[in-house]
Amino acid sequence: MFILVLLGICSVVSLAVILERLVFFWTRQKYVARDAERHLYLLSTVIAVAPLLGILGTVWGIRQAFGGYSLTADMQSIAGGIAIALQTTAAGLIIALTDLVFYNYFTHKIDNAR
Repeated sequence: MFILVLLGICSVVSLAVILERLVFFWTRQKYVARDAERHLYLLSTVIAVAPLLGILGTVWGIRQAFGGYSLTADMQSIAGGIAIALQTTAAGLIIALTDLVFYNYFTHKIDNAR
């Protein structure tokens, strides 16, 4: 659950940066590359961290699934752990892929301005 909270924080941060950068590029005809690159380091950090958090969630969920199975020998405990594993993996990948698209868009705009 903690990993999903961290992924949620990553998504909020990246959404804020994406919206701020979109407004920046749409409202300015001319800009300095230094100003245009502001906050892009946050996107690149989330691009790197989100899939790793997803993998950590996968490991955590599978550990939880088989840890619960060893205690109860119940297939429902395995299903719950695997569901958490899949949710965190998907969330991490979706966040990273979305941020990567926007990061490439913004860096392309900056390169064209130089």
